[in-house]
Amino acid sequence: MLGLAVPVVGRLPAIVGLGVLALVCVALVLVGLRGDDSLRRQVRRTALEEQLAAEHDQSEWRRRNL
Repeated sequence: MLGLAVPVVGRLPAIVGLGVLALVCVALVLVGLRGDDSLRRQVRRTALEEQLAAEHDQSEWRRRNL
């Protein structure tokens, strides 16, 4: 998408072209973030489950050994 915008932007005044390229970049980043949203949620959920399991194991160890 960015590659397609460069020839078109080359015909515009510099500041307008820069603004268009910036908008295209922001749109691409937002699309990428939106697509990775479910993956990030899954990673966060897994990390929380692992943290809670480790804390539980540590609490059990402390209860038995201290």
